[in-house]
Amino acid sequence: MARRWFALPPGMRLPLSNGDTCQLLFPGHPGSAAGPDVLDAVLHFPWNDAPCSGAIEFHVRASDWYTHQHQSDARYTSVILHVVLVCDHPSPARDLGGRAIPMCSLNDFAPPRKTYLSATWPCQQVMPQLDEQERSCILKQAGLLRFEQKTHAFVELLHKSYPRGAYSAYDLCLITALAEGLGYGRDRAFFRAAGQRLLGLE
Repeated sequence: MARRWFALPPGMRLPLSNGDTCQLLFPGHPGSAAGPDVLDAVLHFPWNDAPCSGAIEFHVRASDWYTHQHQSDARYTSVILHVVLVCDHPSPARDLGGRAIPMCSLNDFAPPRKTYLSATWPCQQVMPQLDEQERSCILKQAGLLRFEQKTHAFVELLHKSYPRGAYSAYDLCLITALAEGLGYGRDRAFFRAAGQRLLGLE
């Protein structure tokens, strides 16, 4: 499913289960195993004046959203489109706050015959199509979304931590995160490990 999703051309109209369509501006980036399948996708829904960015979740069946308990998982509150193969659930998926999530089926349209890797950054494709107000809105929304993702990660880490010696659970999370922040790219894992070693965690 991910391969078919990332093969969709920017600008394509995606049919939604409610009869509307949304425009795909940027397909996003692959997510991690713990959370939505795709992050930072940009879509334009007919009921919104400006495009919005968020996560995409894939399922073979629409009912898998509830089978996997995503409706009670805060990590999936950023999902803006539920992409499925089989629409076997009559109602749209809902997130932790009760928000209905638009749904589309990949079986409702034929995949493109050829795929090409984009040689440009996502913003180079999307930003020229937006005016100044829309750009400000989408950048603010993307920043808030990133902040929320970081917050959820810290909350999960805090729940898994416990006091150790002179350090509280908050100390362990903060010091490890600060150490990791000193690194960049491939160095992040090293600095995180160094921070944990200083705390006696390794």
